[in-house]
Amino acid sequence: MSRFLPKVPPWISPVAIGVLVLLFAFTQDSFYRLQLGTLSGIYAVAAIGLTLLFGAAGQISLGQAGLLGIAAFGTAYLTVDRGLGPVLSGVVSIAAATVVGLLLGWSALRITGHYFALVTLAFGLCFTELGRTVLPEGWYGVPPLAIGSLDLGDPQRFFVVVWVFVALTLVASSLLVRSRFGRSIA
Repeated sequence: MSRFLPKVPPWISPVAIGVLVLLFAFTQDSFYRLQLGTLSGIYAVAAIGLTLLFGAAGQISLGQAGLLGIAAFGTAYLTVDRGLGPVLSGVVSIAAATVVGLLLGWSALRITGHYFALVTLAFGLCFTELGRTVLPEGWYGVPPLAIGSLDLGDPQRFFVVVWVFVALTLVASSLLVRSRFGRSIA
């Protein structure tokens, strides 16, 4: 069956997806659709991380949502309650989530198989329960993201920036998998 299909260059798919994302961004005037597309991009980055973990490394980790939540809640807290800028609070929160992830990984180094999955699931559930009981309605007053003179309060701009990050994450994960280190973890 595959001998009848034409040979497609590998760069066609990313270019086609990029064109479709740009067309979607600039033809939609619905805030709801742009918000859904933006959330899809944010969750796509998390899914790419899970793909690296499951597919390349062969590990089952169910605590990714907890780490994503630590970065999200940390950014909201530092921006609203402590008055830091959105970019600086995002960097600090990502660093905090990275440290928590390293501590979780370090503590689970000797655990393998189903037990590793259970430890990470317990972490994810603890964070979910903490978020549900402490902040059941989320955080109000988070200002729109602005990077220099680029104001990302506009849903179309934010949509495009999120999908640029999705593309960069895809490129980085592809380079990681093809690197010497990436081949060693497979």
